[in-house]
Amino acid sequence: MKYKGVKLRIYPNKEQQKEIIKTFNLCRFLYNKMIEERRAVYEKLKNNRRELYEYNYKKDRDWKEEYPFLREVSSQALLQVRWNVSNAYQMFYNSFKKNGHYYGLPKFIRKGTRETYRIMQNNESIKINLENNKIRIPKLEWIKFRNSNLNNFPSLKTDKIKAITVSRSKTDKFFVSVLYYKDSEKVKISVHTKNKIIGLDMSFNNFFVDDNGNYPDYSKVSKKYINKVEIIKEKIKNVKSLRAKKKLYKRILKIIEHIQNKRKNFISKIAKDLIQSNNIIALETLSIRDMMKIEKYRGSLFDLCWSNFVKTLQYKAEENGVKIIMANKWFASSKLCNICGYKNKKLKLSDRKWICPECGTKHDRDINAAKNLKNYGIKIIQENK
Repeated sequence: MKYKGVKLRIYPNKEQQKEIIKTFNLCRFLYNKMIEERRAVYEKLKNNRRELYEYNYKKDRDWKEEYPFLREVSSQALLQVRWNVSNAYQMFYNSFKKNGHYYGLPKFIRKGTRETYRIMQNNESIKINLENNKIRIPKLEWIKFRNSNLNNFPSLKTDKIKAITVSRSKTDKFFVSVLYYKDSEKVKISVHTKNKIIGLDMSFNNFFVDDNGNYPDYSKVSKKYINKVEIIKEKIKNVKSLRAKKKLYKRILKIIEHIQNKRKNFISKIAKDLIQSNNIIALETLSIRDMMKIEKYRGSLFDLCWSNFVKTLQYKAEENGVKIIMANKWFASSKLCNICGYKNKKLKLSDRKWICPECGTKHDRDINAAKNLKNYGIKIIQENK
């Protein structure tokens, strides 16, 4: 059974906002209380694993008897808190089984961080009305949401919903993420693209370059906005009023949110275009973590967000039956001549063009790498036939 998620911006009224914020706070309160209980039990029984694993922790009704105000919010939201705590500790215990040592106890949640709660579908307590752009959430009733082109999600119906997650951004916008059962909704790929393969080489200048030398219209959206952030930071240094500082910090958060939205839209669009026009996509495997260690590339890597692009591409490819081939990490796509196979071991990262000493072919570094990745993909397909 496959599930799909869609995130919608919701517009709760003042009373609904109060109810949502109250649920955030009480879920955080209960989570921290459960963590506190588990930590005390762990300290007491950590040398007796059997008793530790079999220990009977407080039930939901026990917490509600001790703290009656917990009854004011959705019981489904509180139920998910218990699951989150249990899951966090299960991962903690599993880390010991795998590696012989623990990675650290689950932490408390501070106020203002992770403002979110989850509710599972129960007897259609969650309903959605696509005609009126409204969603019904337990304890909140109907809330208006922005129609974010929901025609692309024909399976999004009340009886298909599995769970929702209500959240608030740092710029005080409210969202609901809906997880629902997905019918088969494959994008129809043109017959002209049957068995079409493309090689993509990641590029600092153009985001990526394909084997035909094409690249997306990518502008580094963060550069001019980051300059704005720096200007505001300088202003904050000279402001004494706490209220004025909060306003300036809020402006910074809005700029960062704008940058993130620009990137998401760009990545989603080009990933969709690639999936609709190709059956096989060959990519290089980049070690972003290692590249981030090089200071001069850090800003560019943050701006390009290749990791998010690859994840989005893989997700959309799986949905639509498109094959993604990731080249071996040690495959020297830039250093190999795509014509004769000669390996230029002396090629530096700063060398954007080079001539093959074996066959004399003039190479653009990125286009040559993309062609090698395409050839790599063809080879893998032929080997697996």
